[in-house]
Parts: sequence; structure tokens; C-alpha cells
Amino acid sequence: QYNITSGDLTCLAEQGVLLLNRSLTVRESVPNSHRKQWKFFTNELLKYIVKNSESKIFLLWGNDAKSIKKEFEKDNIDISKHYFLESAHPSPLSANRGGWFGTNNFKNANNILESLDKETINWFP
Repeated sequence: QYNITSGDLTCLAEQGVLLLNRSLTVRESVPNSHRKQWKFFTNELLKYIVKNSESKIFLLWGNDAKSIKKEFEKDNIDISKHYFLESAHPSPLSANRGGWFGTNNFKNANNILESLDKETINWFP
């Protein structure tokens, strides 16, 4: 059972959700400090997923996440078989400036899944 205080998101992984930050590590109190080291890996992983699958839903939160679409276009990667839902990053700073609240990211993802006759995600069990 999901416990909001534990940070355990296994319940999402078990439903097929991949949570991926463009930078997988940072130095304490230094945002994006390892971004350059992870950029190649995360870009290549996402490119592989796009090229070798279809009907994936990408929730791109924040400008850094949104920039992956430009990477796809630059490399002439066809993204037409996938869905991209974009919004501001949900961090307090970005979210309170608008662009996160009311975007219904989770509901819209489930609507897409329903339209594809696929199992919806229980985001907050």
C-alpha cells in the first residue's frame, strides 16, 4: 500500500510508469550539478523508447523535460506514435507561477490510456 510519507513509488512502477529525471544525481544543494554527465544517458534512453515502442505517454514537466522533444526533432526521430503532455515543473516555485495547477496531467494521461483501451494508472492508491 502506498504511503505518501515513505517516498516509495513502487506502486507506479508496477503499473508500467517510468519516472525519469534528466539528471539522476546532484551534489547537495547544487541543482543540475551533474546534468552534463547524465544528459547523454537520459537522451539515449528516451530515444530508444521512442524508436522501439508506440503509444507511450510522456509527461514533460519543466523546460528541461520539454527540451527532449527538440532533441528528437534534431535527430529526425518520429514522435508521432506517442503522446506528449507538457506543463510547468510541479516544484513550488514553478507551480505557483502557473502552468501546473489545473493542467490535469494525470487525468489526461488516463484519458489517453482509455482511448487506447489500455489499463489506466491509479496514480494515488
